[in-house]
Amino acid sequence: MANRLVLPGSLDFTDRAEFMAALADVLAHATSPIEIDCSALEVVDGPIIGMLAVVTRSAQRRGLGVVLLHPTPALFDGLTRANVIDRFNTRPRHSVKRATRETAPALHVARDKWHRGPQTLRAG
Repeated sequence: MANRLVLPGSLDFTDRAEFMAALADVLAHATSPIEIDCSALEVVDGPIIGMLAVVTRSAQRRGLGVVLLHPTPALFDGLTRANVIDRFNTRPRHSVKRATRETAPALHVARDKWHRGPQTLRAG
């Protein structure tokens, strides 16, 4: 199982609960840092910052780190203002070409929409 999760453009309460359930599944099997692709995240609010802070605590309890892939400027700013940015390793956008809808596989996977995997479904 991959240690990578993908955040969509925005998350409501239900989405955050589903993301945390997917995280628990990843943490149960992970032996290396958890990667969270944040490139699509458009809406950054207090609950999302809080959720990501909980993610780091959960990972740290298992001796794992969290890497934010392509954090948006708004996310980076929100984590900095909340004084939790130091809990994350980050890989900025410029180090890896940003995926677009045309160039990347769909973000939803048959088994679990939070993971990228070989069995992708097209959004539509």
